Amino acid sequence: MQNGELEGFNAKLIVLMLGTNNTASNPVGQIIEGDRLIVEEFVGRLTGKQTMYQMIELAENVETRGGHPPDPLVYKKMYLDLLHAKIHHRLEELSSGAVSPEKYLVPGARELLEALKARGLKMYLASGTDHVFMRREAELLDVARYFDGGVFGALDDYKSFSKKILIQQVIAGAECKGEEFLGFGDGYVEIENVKEVGGVAVGVATAEKRDMPVYLSGLGSVTAFNTVSVRPRVDGQLLEVNFREGQEVSQGDLLVVIDPRPYQVALSQAQAALFRDQAQLRDAQLNYQRFKDLLEQSGAISKQQVDTQRASADQLEGVVRTDQAAIDNAKLNLVYCRVTAPISGRRRPSVPAISWISEATKAIAVRASPHA
Repeated sequence: MQNGELEGFNAKLIVLMLGTNNTASNPVGQIIEGDRLIVEEFVGRLTGKQTMYQMIELAENVETRGGHPPDPLVYKKMYLDLLHAKIHHRLEELSSGAVSPEKYLVPGARELLEALKARGLKMYLASGTDHVFMRREAELLDVARYFDGGVFGALDDYKSFSKKILIQQVIAGAECKGEEFLGFGDGYVEIENVKEVGGVAVGVATAEKRDMPVYLSGLGSVTAFNTVSVRPRVDGQLLEVNFREGQEVSQGDLLVVIDPRPYQVALSQAQAALFRDQAQLRDAQLNYQRFKDLLEQSGAISKQQVDTQRASADQLEGVVRTDQAAIDNAKLNLVYCRVTAPISGRRRPSVPAISWISEATKAIAVRASPHA
């Protein structure tokens, strides 16, 4: 896990643990924004030190909030359990050989280690992560072999080991002078420790893709990629206006609602007319069939009367089709009572304070642009 990802994950895990503690100021253990800011501050400040120091700070914050925190070692175990749940699949991939160690190494890290090794430098690896875990991870990533000076991690007895103690032990053993130290680290702690003995400290960080808070002020204009004027297809009283000036809308969002009641009445009238004319059509068709049978069986009726009755039935069938078209049109007008955005974008300009809208007089403009 790379530095930016790890530090952010540390903060989230500790906030999670902070949220599990009922305190006087937060009796249900809810996480509030102030907690996040506090945790992110001390995680950033203590990055590079043993995890235990973050747990001590966590316990102090819980106690300050009126809670009764457990021993920091308990917090540390909770943290490590949560961390393992997050990364165990990576460890399994590496231990099974399913992936190459390069997948989880910072690009260029191995080349740097090999170049330093080729120059005859004796290298040490020190981490604030517990020794047993960091040792296993170093071996799975195939980097432990570069550190002939040893691989060192945090201990439960946190006072017996630190990066500062390791540097002092190396100097005391006359392996090198302070000014001969070259240290690489992603936290201020190791950089500070190396600088204190006169060595050269190199701060490292991964390149991360994110928004940069850079703003340029100036005069100008923005032209929308697409502009659509949305005009209502029916007239009527406005019942709802579901947007504000400059609001971002998505395609299909409901903009306005026109009173649908007149169109619902028109639909009911068309359906009633269809029911009436269908009854007349059935009667005309039955009479035609009777006249036809009489003509064929006894000749008691003239062919002209049969043809006239057939024409009457066909005429009523046309009326029924007209009724069905009227129903479809009434249903369509009901759909038009709900005006939706045809594209995604920003709504402008504002619709004036009106209670009636018609096809000819009013339009709603929707402009699609990045920041129009």
